[in-house]
Amino acid sequence: MKKKLKENAVYVGLVIILIIVLYYFDYINMEEQITLTSIGSGLIAIIGLYFFYKRLKNQDIQRVDDRFNSAINLLGSSETSARTGAVYVLHELALEEDKYRQQIVQILCSHVRSKTSETEYQKTHKERPSNEIQTTLNLLFKEEKRGLYTQDFAKVSGFPKADLSHAYLVKADFRYTQCQGAYFWGAQCQRASFRGAQCQEANFFDAQCQGAYFWGAQCQGAYFSKAQYQEANFSEAQYQEAGF
Repeated sequence: MKKKLKENAVYVGLVIILIIVLYYFDYINMEEQITLTSIGSGLIAIIGLYFFYKRLKNQDIQRVDDRFNSAINLLGSSETSARTGAVYVLHELALEEDKYRQQIVQILCSHVRSKTSETEYQKTHKERPSNEIQTTLNLLFKEEKRGLYTQDFAKVSGFPKADLSHAYLVKADFRYTQCQGAYFWGAQCQRASFRGAQCQEANFFDAQCQGAYFWGAQCQGAYFSKAQYQEANFSEAQYQEAGF
């Protein structure tokens, strides 16, 4: 709706500019009767401006597509800095444009699952996630980072839930994140911190949550069946109707 109103405002602005230009060059004389010639000239100018605007709009769409494709290519880079940069580009693109928004949140979750499943990654990051992975989690779930799942568009019915199933998230930082309905099915969340997190209806089925910190978390309706949560801290957490 907002996008349509913005387009209509552009059209109105073009018409106003056209009238000013036509009057300035005496195509429209406010003191004399408007002739068929002046009307024809005005229509030609309007048509010209319309196609000029359409061309600019198509170029803008092409730029969005180019940004998306370039970021996807960088996400497959062997360089950590390039992949992290790609995550930032996709995050900003999702905030700005709805065209790729749902696809982007799925891509970023898939990136976390894929990268953390690598044997070398798990050997190297036994104590904490890499900067690349933690950054991706922040841009997905943390409000102060303008996380995608903290935005109004993520609350609309049908928006894809975050899927971190089987991800390696040992000691990951989910403090005060928006993880409602997220899938942590089979994920390794040992010693991860969910302090103050919004985890309503999140699915931790068969997850490894030993030593995880859920202090003050909102876990109403969350699903912990078959999860391993020895020494996990649920102090002051809200877990009404949660399944254990």
